[in-house]
Amino acid sequence: MFNKLIQIQRQPLLEITKTYRTVSNEAIQGLSGCPPLDLKIRIENDMARQIRRNKLNKIIDDKISFEYEKRIQPWNNLKIDWNYYMEEMKGLMIFTDGSKTDGRVGYAFVVFYNKTELDYRKSRLNESRTVFIAEVIAIQ
Repeated sequence: MFNKLIQIQRQPLLEITKTYRTVSNEAIQGLSGCPPLDLKIRIENDMARQIRRNKLNKIIDDKISFEYEKRIQPWNNLKIDWNYYMEEMKGLMIFTDGSKTDGRVGYAFVVFYNKTELDYRKSRLNESRTVFIAEVIAIQ
């Protein structure tokens, strides 16, 4: 029975972790964060047994949390005060960025001197480039 459960669990975990088929079952379970099915079954059986023994309230208090996180309304969300950064801008300031989104790689930079924008540039790079290279090009 134990071997059959591991066989059932192995193939989906191989696809989730994208590992080779020669990787051990313990390693796959560790990488994916999925406990072995036999342990999960034992835990669920123990919980079901205790529920049947009329210890429902104690188990629910110990195992299930009904607390939830309150979402912040967008109108209560704090915004970044860009004026703060403008006050700090004395002398030459250069801001750079390199990014990769949906396979597209690009970079940008902007140059300020005493709160006055002197130059900016943005450009796309070859899709085979990395974010690191995009950052380096922006810094150059």
